[in-house]
Amino acid sequence: MDLRIFTYIIKQKDIIIDELRQQIQLLNNQLSMAASTGPTSKNIIKGNEKPNNEKKRETNATAQKNTNDKEPPTLITTNNNNKPKSTPWNKSKVKQASDEKKDQPIIDTKIKKRQLKSTVIGSLPGTTRLEAISKKAYIHVYRLSPKTTKDQMQEHLKSYLNEFDIEKLNSKYPDLYSSFKLTLDFEELETVMKSEIWPKGTRINRFFHPPRQQQLKS
Repeated sequence: MDLRIFTYIIKQKDIIIDELRQQIQLLNNQLSMAASTGPTSKNIIKGNEKPNNEKKRETNATAQKNTNDKEPPTLITTNNNNKPKSTPWNKSKVKQASDEKKDQPIIDTKIKKRQLKSTVIGSLPGTTRLEAISKKAYIHVYRLSPKTTKDQMQEHLKSYLNEFDIEKLNSKYPDLYSSFKLTLDFEELETVMKSEIWPKGTRINRFFHPPRQQQLKS
């Protein structure tokens, strides 16, 4: 039943009950007066009869109730699980929300991996009009004796490397050790990084970028 109809009926019931209480009080007063003055046909009211005012009020209340009953209340039927069924209004809202969700673009949150383009390396042997430059590697050699010279480094590496260049660097502590920068072909990097070709205690690591023209302090 609609809540407004239910509330209205309760209010009307309370009004009728108050009016009936007032009529009962009035009848009791009349009966008391009749008992004190003696029985008369005019003042005595039979138990089964009702005063005209009360009849009119009950007639009006009945007519009002019949008028309200003509408006069919909106009932919500329940299934076995005591869950309210969806009304046509709810169904249309659900369908509208579903259609709006379908219209929304699907956002792909996956990060696509960048495909690296393969590099082609030339392999034509012999002398041609074009000449390629070989890839270089840069090595930092330090913790050598302060007395170590560039010529001594060259003589030592001739037994292991084909082409290379040696540059002496300014060490942070020149009195304690000396440092060198070694430039060589990338193909010979594996050879120069072997520990067995260097004196014990020497430190060797890579320069991943060519050092600046000015001498580096290591």
